[in-house]
Amino acid sequence: MACLSACGGSDVNVASSASSPAATVTPTSTTGITTDASGTTASVTPTNITASAPASNTVSITVPAAVVPPAAAAVGYQTQTFGPHLTLGVNWWPNNFYSASIPATQSSDGTVSITAQGIASATHDTSMPHQWRGLAFGGGAYFEAVLHFSNADNSALTPSWPAFWSTDIENMSQNAVTASTQWAGQPQGFGNWIETDFFEYDRGKVNEYGIQIHNWYGYHDHDQVQDVLSYSTAPIKVAEGFNWADAHKYGYLWVPATATTQGYAESFMDDVQMGPTIYWNQYDPQAPPPPLPGTTAVSVWDSRHVILMLDTGPHNPMTIETVTVWQASDSNNLTQ
Repeated sequence: MACLSACGGSDVNVASSASSPAATVTPTSTTGITTDASGTTASVTPTNITASAPASNTVSITVPAAVVPPAAAAVGYQTQTFGPHLTLGVNWWPNNFYSASIPATQSSDGTVSITAQGIASATHDTSMPHQWRGLAFGGGAYFEAVLHFSNADNSALTPSWPAFWSTDIENMSQNAVTASTQWAGQPQGFGNWIETDFFEYDRGKVNEYGIQIHNWYGYHDHDQVQDVLSYSTAPIKVAEGFNWADAHKYGYLWVPATATTQGYAESFMDDVQMGPTIYWNQYDPQAPPPPLPGTTAVSVWDSRHVILMLDTGPHNPMTIETVTVWQASDSNNLTQ
């Protein structure tokens, strides 16, 4: 039995024999490993591994199907491009785009605890190009957070609440309409940007939560900005007695549109779809406002790069165990 370091730095155990130089590998971690839809095998070439095995051979890696969320596997999102572990100051940062963030706390087991405006996959940094540092995701993805929070009750939660959400870094980093968010053909300063709320415990009822896609457009101030909602305002309901203090998986699928197929988004809890599928057409920057649900609304998402954020309020301390992103590849992501 030997130990290899696979392409993402993951440790894998190898069983081999003299008669069969190629090995069957069972990974103990899946970062950087790609599987097929059935979770069977994927090939990793010797250039991606360190091993004492002959360099002329390919190592065959077997990964359990459960590693890739079913909704991600179904659309070919089988490359883990982010996570699952959180490290403050390395792949997670203070969510400080709108205001100073109350520091998060990382435990020895790797989990992160927050009590207010929390953490993000990018942070405001005026020393960097475009005033941000971190990672933003483009080209479609399946986003998943495993988290839990305490003191769930029927309180009206202010000023913030447990949430897993995203917005495009093109807008978030500037907090203003720029060339990146200007709606083509509209007056200067008239923009078009996206916010996706994967999960929000904001309904004031213990067995309800919200999901939403906001297609914001207009001038970048509270008096003139407008919003097209993709979901109805009806809540997502869970069973009576559902325990928010238990860890649950909150997932969200984003599939961009093409010239021949509509894009769509779906929300999941513990791998079960919650709420309807939202559809849109391929993005056309010349299409006039307002965004129209089912056609032009949300389509701007496909041209942008989103950051992930996790927030809560003082009434509901939150613990985040893992955050993982699955994609076809990381070629459309932005890192700086």
